[in-house]
Amino acid sequence: MTLSFEEFAYEVASADKTPVKEKFTYERQKLFKYAGRNKLPENLPVVEEIIEPEDVTVDVVKISMEITEIREFSSANFYIRKAIRSEYVSKKTQEIKIA
Repeated sequence: MTLSFEEFAYEVASADKTPVKEKFTYERQKLFKYAGRNKLPENLPVVEEIIEPEDVTVDVVKISMEITEIREFSSANFYIRKAIRSEYVSKKTQEIKIA
């Protein structure tokens, strides 16, 4: 019985269970650089929606506002909805109330 070299090499390779590590290096050219969200167009009408906390009492002071601008579409019209949320702090308890 004779054993050819290919059969012998296959048997030796299949008996060896050590993992083979290969190192790949390459260069890639990026097509574009992501710059973030585009600016909203200046010519769109703006609809402001002022949102206040429900339990605001007389003893509070407004400390800041958070403004979120979102481009929206309604009845074949684009517009910008601006949501303005006020933040108040109680003069007595220093508790912050957010809309």
